[in-house]
Amino acid sequence: MQQLYSRALAILMHVLIITMQVLAMPIGIQIGKIFWCVPSSNSMDVANTVVCWQGEHIAYILIGLLVAIAVFILYPIWLIRSIRFEVISSNARKHEGYLQLKHCEYVFDLDTSWIDRQFLSFGSFRRFWIYHKPINHIFKLIVLCFYAGLFNDRLVQASLIFASLLIMLVMCMIRIPFRVTSFNIPLLWSWLCLCCNSVIGAMQNIPEIQSAFLLPSYIEGELILINVSWLVGMALFVVYFVLRLKGIICANVPLWPSMLHHGMDGLNKNTRRYMVAAINGKSAVKQALNCPALLAPVHLLAHHIQVVNALACESEYIDDPLHSTLRDALDDLIDLHSKLVPQSIFTESLKMNVQSTVTDLMEVLPAFTKRLRQRQFDMILVPPVRRRLLLKMFAISCFMRGRQQQPAHEPGVRKLWTAPDSRHLIYDEGFHEDTEEESIIDVDNIEIIEADERMTVSHHSFGTFNFPAEVPGPSTTDV
Repeated sequence: MQQLYSRALAILMHVLIITMQVLAMPIGIQIGKIFWCVPSSNSMDVANTVVCWQGEHIAYILIGLLVAIAVFILYPIWLIRSIRFEVISSNARKHEGYLQLKHCEYVFDLDTSWIDRQFLSFGSFRRFWIYHKPINHIFKLIVLCFYAGLFNDRLVQASLIFASLLIMLVMCMIRIPFRVTSFNIPLLWSWLCLCCNSVIGAMQNIPEIQSAFLLPSYIEGELILINVSWLVGMALFVVYFVLRLKGIICANVPLWPSMLHHGMDGLNKNTRRYMVAAINGKSAVKQALNCPALLAPVHLLAHHIQVVNALACESEYIDDPLHSTLRDALDDLIDLHSKLVPQSIFTESLKMNVQSTVTDLMEVLPAFTKRLRQRQFDMILVPPVRRRLLLKMFAISCFMRGRQQQPAHEPGVRKLWTAPDSRHLIYDEGFHEDTEEESIIDVDNIEIIEADERMTVSHHSFGTFNFPAEVPGPSTTDV
C-alpha cells in the first residue's frame, strides 16, 4: 500500500511539473496584462472602464500577484529543493555515474527511485544544468516582468526581451544542457527562432530605422517563415529521434547514456566497481525474495554482504558519492539475511548436517535404485497410471505413519526404510528381496474401480481415494 501511494504521489508530481511548464507563459501573460494602463485615460488597456490603481484594479492585481507567487516563486523553490535533495555530488563525472546507476537499477527492475523520486526532473541534464527547469521557470518570470512593466516603452521592452533570449542561447551553446547530445539540437533551434522573432519586434520599435523589410506586409511574411522553419526543424528531429529509437540509423551508438553500453568507459574505475557491486547485491536480494525461504541462497547473500561492506568502507574513506547507495544495498542484504538464516538449508551452520545427510543418502541410493527396478519388474503388467497411484499412496502412508510415531533417534537410512521381520507387517506395494519367490502385493485388499471421469482406489489400511482418470481402462480391474 505504501509503495502504491508513493507511485501515485510521484505521478502526481510529474503531472504538476509538466502542467507548470506548459501553462506558465499563458498564465503569466494574462497576469501581465493586468498592469497595462493607458496614460491618457488612466484606465486599463484590456478594460477601459476600470480605472487604474483603484478598488477594482487593485483587487485584480492582488489576485494576479497571489497566482504569480504560487506559479513563479513557490513552485521553482519547491523544485529546487526536490532536486537538491537527490543530487549527491558536485563532480560531473561522479554525478554521471550516479545517474547511470539509478537508471540501470530501474532497467533491471531493482529499484523504482528513477520514477518514484524526482530524477526525471534533472536526470536528462548535465551536472552544470541540473536546475535547468527551475532556471527556465524563473527566466519566464523575468521576461513577463519586462512584458508587463514596460508597456509604455515598447523599444526598451523588446530590447530587453531580445537580450534575455540571446543570453540564454549563448549560455546553452557554451554549456550544452542535455546529457543526450541529440536533445540539444532542438533546444538551440528553439532559442534561435525565439531570438529571431524578438529581434524583428525590437527593430520595428526603433523609429530611426527605415527599411522595406520592416513594413507590416514584409514583417508578417518574415514571422511566418521563421515559425514555419521552427515547425519543420522540430518535425525532422522527431523523425530522427524515432529512427534512432528503433535502431534504424546509428544502431551501434546508444541514444541514452547508460552503463549497459560503453557509457561506463568514461567513468572512474572505482565508480564502476561500486556500481557493479551495488547492482549485484540488489539483484541477489531480489532473487532471494523470489525463492521459498527453505531454498533461499543465504550463502550468496553472505558473500555479497562481505563484498559490499568492504567497498562501502572504501568509498567512505575516499568520499565517493556512491557511499550512500552501497550502504543502502548493505542494509537490505543484512536485513534479508537475518530473516532467512533460521529457515534456509544453505545456512553456514547447517553445512555439516547437509553433508552428513547427503553421505547417508548416497549409501542407500544403490539399494533404493535396485528396489525401484524390482518394482518395475513386479508391476510390469500394471498400467503406468495405476502404478504411479500406488507409489503415491505408499509415500502418503509413510508420511502419515511417521507423523503418528514418536521421534526416534535413528540414522537417516533407517528412517527412509526399515527391514521388516515379517512380510505380513509391511504396508507397501509388496517389494521384496530377489530371493523371494513371489510378489507380496495383496491383491485381495486392493481394488481399483474406474468410471468415466474418476478412479477409486480402496485398501483396508489406507482407506478409499478418488483420483481423476487419466487413461481409459476397463470398469473393474484387480491388480
